[in-house]
Amino acid sequence: RVGVGMCCCAYRRVLCGDAGGQGQWDGTAAPDYKTYVVHGEVEMVYVTYSQVASDGSKVYSITTFTKDWLPLNATFEEWGGDALPQAAVALPPPPHLDKLVLYASILGRDTDFLRVDFLLCDRGWVFGEFTNYPFGGGRYLA
Repeated sequence: RVGVGMCCCAYRRVLCGDAGGQGQWDGTAAPDYKTYVVHGEVEMVYVTYSQVASDGSKVYSITTFTKDWLPLNATFEEWGGDALPQAAVALPPPPHLDKLVLYASILGRDTDFLRVDFLLCDRGWVFGEFTNYPFGGGRYLA
């Protein structure tokens, strides 16, 4: 069985074997793990995922952590707009968190700042994308 892991952005779809592997809780999109790397060190991980609302629609949520998976009270707000919704449930640390941190650190080691995204599939971490300008510069961390 093959499921599709999809970032909340419509331009990217990544196939993950066995319905997304670890972390696909409700049959929607596999969680997207986004690492914030500063001078080669992962300073923050945030996870975006979808949940099914009571009306059947998909609602995207985020939750933020340190690289050691300690919860952070951080959100992303639009300039002059709303914040992204925080997750209503506590997320357990993903398997192989140490490898996520290692891979992101290697990819971001020669930059001042880089966001590096991954999906967790049956075969392990799968690279999604990287960017120097998260949200196209349209949100800030609060």
